Amino acid sequence: MYKDNHDEQPYSKEEVLELVSQYETMLRNREQLYFDHNSLEDIIDYYEAAGVWDKADSAIQYGLTQYPNSGYFIAKKAMSLFEEKKYKQALEMVEKALLLSPNDLDCLILQADLYNQLGKPKLALNLLKQALQQFGKEDQSDILIAVSDVFEAGGLMHKSYKAAKRALALCPDNEMAQIRYDYIATETENYRESIAVQRKLIGKNPYNFLAWYHLGNAYYGLDRYKKAIDAYDYALAINEDFAPAYRDKADCYYELGNYPHAKKLYLTALQMGFKDADLLYSLGVTGLHLKEYDECMLFLKQTLELSPQYADAFYYMGECCKEQGKATEALEYFSKALSIDGKNDTYLYAVAEIHEKEERFELALMYYHEALEINKEVAGYYLKVASMFCMLEMVNDGIELLEFATRKFPDMAELFYVTAMLLLHEGKKQTAYIYLSRAIQLDKDGLQKVFETMPHIKNDPDINLLYLLNG
Repeated sequence: MYKDNHDEQPYSKEEVLELVSQYETMLRNREQLYFDHNSLEDIIDYYEAAGVWDKADSAIQYGLTQYPNSGYFIAKKAMSLFEEKKYKQALEMVEKALLLSPNDLDCLILQADLYNQLGKPKLALNLLKQALQQFGKEDQSDILIAVSDVFEAGGLMHKSYKAAKRALALCPDNEMAQIRYDYIATETENYRESIAVQRKLIGKNPYNFLAWYHLGNAYYGLDRYKKAIDAYDYALAINEDFAPAYRDKADCYYELGNYPHAKKLYLTALQMGFKDADLLYSLGVTGLHLKEYDECMLFLKQTLELSPQYADAFYYMGECCKEQGKATEALEYFSKALSIDGKNDTYLYAVAEIHEKEERFELALMYYHEALEINKEVAGYYLKVASMFCMLEMVNDGIELLEFATRKFPDMAELFYVTAMLLLHEGKKQTAYIYLSRAIQLDKDGLQKVFETMPHIKNDPDINLLYLLNG
C-alpha cells in the first residue's frame, strides 16, 4: 500500500500529497501503520513547508515511535522543543542525537544555540570553536553564523559583525551568510563597508539578487533612497518574485514622500503573500498620509490582529482620528499606545496635545512635562511646558524653564523670542532686551511674528534700536 523509497529517489509532488493523505487517514482511523523513514521525512517536510507546525510535530513524534534510534527524528524533535522554548528538554534530545551522529553539524549548532539560550555563552563558543577545526570552508561559514548569533545575544556587536563578515568571506555563495551579514551590518550601521562587500559580490556574480538587495539596504541605511531604489530594481529584475525587495523599495518611496507609489509597492508585496504586521502597519501609515482614513484604520486594525502589542499602530490610529477631529477616540488610542510603552515621549506628547485642545491644561502640563523628563533633547517640549505654565498663570515658572532651554539650545531663535515676550509681558524689559537681541541675531525675520503677537511694542524705540544693531 505504501511506497518503499529505499532507492532514495525523491517523491513527486503528487506522491507526497498521496503520502500525506494516507498518513492523515491513518490518524483519523486511529490505526498504527508502517511508513518507511524517507516517507515520514517527506511528510514532515510537507507540513513544515506549509507552516502547519502542530502536524509536523505530530509526524516527528510518530517517526520517533517507529524509529526510536533515528538521529534524524531525534534532532527534529530537539528543534521542535527549541522552537517551543523548552530548552532543557531540547538539549537532552540533541545530546542523544549527537551520540548517534557525533559529526552532525546541524545538531552541533543547535546544541550551541541551546547553551546560549540557557545562559552558557562560553560553552556555546567553545563548542563552535572546536567545530571550526573539524569542518571544511562551507561548514565553517555556517558555524561562524552561529558564532555571530552568540556574540549578538551577549551584546558584543562588534564581534558579531566580524564573525558574520568572516562567514561571508569563507563562502560568498552561502545565502544564510549573505543574509546574516546584511542583518548585522544594518544593526551595527556598517553601511559603507556593506556597500563595498555587496559590490564585490556583484562583481563576481552580477546575477546575485541577494547582493543587489543588500546593496539597496545599505544605501537605505545612509538615506540614499534613489540609489537604494536602483539596487532593489536590479534585484527584482533578477528575481521578480522576491517580495522583500518590493516592500523595501516602497519604504524608499515613502521616505521620499511619494506615498501613492509607496502604497502600490506595499500592496504588491502583500499580494505576493508577504503579510506581516510591519507591512500592514506601513500600509496604514501611508493611508494616513494620503488622507485615506478608512483604509488607514483597516490596515492598522489588521496589524493589531497579528501583533496585539504593536504600540505604534495604536498611536497612528489616534493620529488618524485626530486628523478627522475625533478627539475622544484619538485620546483612547493614544492612551492604549501609552499603556504598552509608558516611557514613549511621542505618545505622551500626543496625549498632552489632546488635553490642551480640550482646555484641560493641568493634564496637558502633566503629560508635556513627563515627555520632557523622558526626552530633554526636543526644544519644542520646553516651549509646550512653558505655554501650559502660562495658561495656568505660572508665568515665572515658564520663564525659568525657557531660560534654561536657551542655555541648552543657544542657536534656537524661537526659544529666545518666546522668553523675551514673556519677560516683556511681566514688565522685565531690560532682561527681555538681552534675549531679544540674541533672537534677532539668530533670525531677524522672527521679530515680525513678535509684533503680530504683541503689536503694542512695535513702536518701542529700544526694540527698533536692537533690530538696527543686530539685524
